[in-house]
Amino acid sequence: MTRKRILIGVSRLSPNYASWLYQLHSGLELVDFYTLDASELAAQFDSISGLLLTGGGDVDPGLYDRAEDLPYCRGIDARRDRLETGLIDLAFELGIPILGICRGQQILNIVKGGSLYSDIPAFIQEPLEHYSESGDVWHPVSIDPGSLLFRLSRTTNGSVNSSHHQAINRIGDDLSASAVSSDGLAEAIEFKHAANHPFCLAVQWHPERMNIDDPLSGLLGRGFIEAASNKR
Repeated sequence: MTRKRILIGVSRLSPNYASWLYQLHSGLELVDFYTLDASELAAQFDSISGLLLTGGGDVDPGLYDRAEDLPYCRGIDARRDRLETGLIDLAFELGIPILGICRGQQILNIVKGGSLYSDIPAFIQEPLEHYSESGDVWHPVSIDPGSLLFRLSRTTNGSVNSSHHQAINRIGDDLSASAVSSDGLAEAIEFKHAANHPFCLAVQWHPERMNIDDPLSGLLGRGFIEAASNKR
């Protein structure tokens, strides 16, 4: 029996993400959209089973009507902003499962009409530590028991790694927070109604840098891959 091809399109691939995905399913195929020109991307997109939006630099605040926040931002990549907004729109149009990680959560929220805090310490009173120059920090999250994230992870709480100085402010249209930190920030978002899309989930933490046996890494990733494998 021929094994079904599962091709995951990645908005920008790095070794950490590749290693994590291959641990979850050794038979995956990966394509790094950031390395393709427009014609190559168009040819590949029709073949993908799932879209992974990865971490990285900040999104241009002009995309959420906060151009004045530009001094707070780091590592803006206009080409990547254009690429990912286009990929998200296509994934919605074609019903392709989406998983967003860190920056991936933020740009997904922006595409759906939401906004960001461009710098957590500047705009949030008494926040948790979400970012350190020395590496990942860790903090607890609470998970909505009625959410897709709960159905995948089978837990209502956990500890996640954190490496972000920005966060969701206004949640985008048709989205809801399925995990929050104790300072009230959205740590995961998903569609309010599952019928809106076959699989759309984004998290602010980095599951690719967590222990694969942690349900907020392994079970989360396997849920995405299962959805991708069911893509028709």
